[in-house]
Amino acid sequence: MNESKVNMEKETLATVIPEYVESKLRDMRCIIPAKIESYNKATRRADVTPSVQYYTPQGIAVELKTITDVPVGYQGGKSCVIDIEYQAGDSVLLGFADYGIGNWKASAGTSQELPDDLSAHRLTGAIVICGIAPEGFDLSSAPTISVDKDKLMTITNQTGTIAIKDDGQIDINNGNLTVDV
Repeated sequence: MNESKVNMEKETLATVIPEYVESKLRDMRCIIPAKIESYNKATRRADVTPSVQYYTPQGIAVELKTITDVPVGYQGGKSCVIDIEYQAGDSVLLGFADYGIGNWKASAGTSQELPDDLSAHRLTGAIVICGIAPEGFDLSSAPTISVDKDKLMTITNQTGTIAIKDDGQIDINNGNLTVDV
């Protein structure tokens, strides 16, 4: 075999394989920020638009379309749920499942489902993990629930505070009146 032909084949494989791997990695999503377009509290599903564009292997930026019927994660289980009602415009974090989750979404979640497809980390496998705040995103007027060393739990909104202390004492304060229970 001609030496120049052998070198050309090696150079071709040396460039083709990394380019192929890079193109596959670009198609794989792990976690990206997104914006809530709409939220259905009853089904805990949202329509979301990714906030970061996708780059093709040719380096062209492409806007990602709205993803519909995305499951929304929540803190809790059957005994207790922290219910957050997302609104249009809220910033959230999207994670992407290892396999297709269509069968799981349609199930009651009582058994381990087969994936509806074997594609990994695709947009159709999106799950809203939680809210996130980009720089400058104002959450100061949002009601908050916090836990700290002095008060077991504090619930605050724009008009008042309820604090449940570790000794069982409850403090209620609306700015004009304070009640200790």
